[in-house]
Amino acid sequence: MPPPVGPPAVPPPDGGWGWAVVGGAFISIGFSYAFPKATTVFFKDIQNIFNASYSEVAWISSIMLAVMYAGGPISSILVNTYGCRPIMILGGFLCAIGMISASFCNTVMQLYICIGVIGGFGLAFNLQPALTMIGKYFYKKRPIANGFAMAGSPVFLSTLAPLNQYLINEYGWRGSFLILGGLLLNCCVAGSLMRPLVAPPNTAKALEEKPSTVKGCSSTIVECCPVLIGPPLAGKLVDITKNYKYMYLCCGSVVVLSSIWLFIGNFINYRLVERERKQEETYKRGEREEQEQTETHADADADADAEAAQQLCENKDGVLQRETNI
Repeated sequence: MPPPVGPPAVPPPDGGWGWAVVGGAFISIGFSYAFPKATTVFFKDIQNIFNASYSEVAWISSIMLAVMYAGGPISSILVNTYGCRPIMILGGFLCAIGMISASFCNTVMQLYICIGVIGGFGLAFNLQPALTMIGKYFYKKRPIANGFAMAGSPVFLSTLAPLNQYLINEYGWRGSFLILGGLLLNCCVAGSLMRPLVAPPNTAKALEEKPSTVKGCSSTIVECCPVLIGPPLAGKLVDITKNYKYMYLCCGSVVVLSSIWLFIGNFINYRLVERERKQEETYKRGEREEQEQTETHADADADADAEAAQQLCENKDGVLQRETNI
């Protein structure tokens, strides 16, 4: 989800308050990418309490991830209308409400709605604005700012999983969901750091920033499909075979086939790019030769005109001389 492309209304400061924005993005991106994976710690207890299968429990994180990715276009529209700060604060409240509500659920279907749908939209409303604000505050230093912000994902993933294990051992899954709901309110604090840029008062004519169009909807939908269907299918395989070995074999086969497909696609792409480059060089060389031939013909025509004019002048001089002699 890249930031909107185009001339910004205000020049990026490349520092200053932008580093506070990076800190807020670190928190938001960390929760968005790590939280759906860290919640799998609770699945075993939920499976035993609700007498659910592996496939039914796997739908919780799948729905959460799919809604988070599918909510990107909706988040972009809201950001263009209301700005990044209120949308991120709303996303923090949605995440907290979803987890607190999940602590009172009595069926797996209720967990789908609370954690998957409500929590997924909350994470979507945190992820997109955080990336957008980094694009507004940084231009020259944008790569390093994006690097610091995206570092939140591994940091939170390596922290939330042990924390969730401790919470479930001490308070059970319901108490853990209540505590995590309060912890997710930190996304509201991160959203409050997203201060919008204001044009300087001495600017003669401020540029009006046009809302960015929502792009990449089709790729987002394609990305949602494996995220939504993959874990439940793996859980169904475990339910049928009662053995994790076959699930690991299938996952490894998918990864290997994907790598081969990606290698072949990149190879074909590089070949096509090289062919286009050679065609472009040939076309430019032909244009250059044609231009040189045109210049040569023009010089030859100019020399011929000069010789004709000189010969005409000599003829006129000869006629005048004969008239003078007569």
